[in-house]
Amino acid sequence: MENRLTVLEANQLTAKDRRCLHDLDTKMATIWKFFERDLPAALRSPHTPELDELLDKAKEGLGQMKVDEVRSLYRLIEEECEAETKEVNSIRVMTLSMYRSFLKHEISALNILI
Repeated sequence: MENRLTVLEANQLTAKDRRCLHDLDTKMATIWKFFERDLPAALRSPHTPELDELLDKAKEGLGQMKVDEVRSLYRLIEEECEAETKEVNSIRVMTLSMYRSFLKHEISALNILI
């Protein structure tokens, strides 16, 4: 393990290491794009118009939204997740939870306090 850290810190990656990192980066970019653009569409519901409006905005990127909108989006996702947990809607809860985790990461990267 220590040797791996030394290799990374000294930027002594082999061609195979670089290829593996590139492949991983490509796969993660695909997943991240799904979280950012496709998952919000799956969370839309006729019962949550305010959340739907914010999800539509979020598809364009959280950085394009006002800070209050980002906070509201996170709050509404939390509330919806809690409500769906009580209803035992496991697929929706899982989807909401995945998006909530994505939001936490993105909000942190934007230095927004929630």
